[in-house]
Amino acid sequence: MAFWLLFAFDAVLAAVLLLILAIGLGDRSGAGANIGPWITLIVAALAALGVALWFKRRHSETAATLTVLIPALPGLLYLGFVLMMVVMQPNWR
Repeated sequence: MAFWLLFAFDAVLAAVLLLILAIGLGDRSGAGANIGPWITLIVAALAALGVALWFKRRHSETAATLTVLIPALPGLLYLGFVLMMVVMQPNWR
C-alpha cells in the first residue's frame, strides 16, 4: 500500500515537472542552455518510477518502496512547508 501511494505521489511530481517544462518551452525560458538540467530532472524522475516498477515486478517490495521514497522525500517536505504556511498564515513584515 505504501509503495503505490509513494508511486502515485512521484508520478504527480513528474507530471508537475513536465508541466513546468512545457510552460518554460512556451515562453522560451526553458530553451537553450536551460534545457539540459530540465531533461536531466525529468529523466531521473521517470527512471526512478521505472526502476521502482522493475523492483516491484521482481517481488522486492523493500527495494521498490525505498526507490520511490528517494524522490518523494523532497516533495513531501515541500508539501509540508506549503501546508504549514497556509495553516499558520505568517506575517512576513
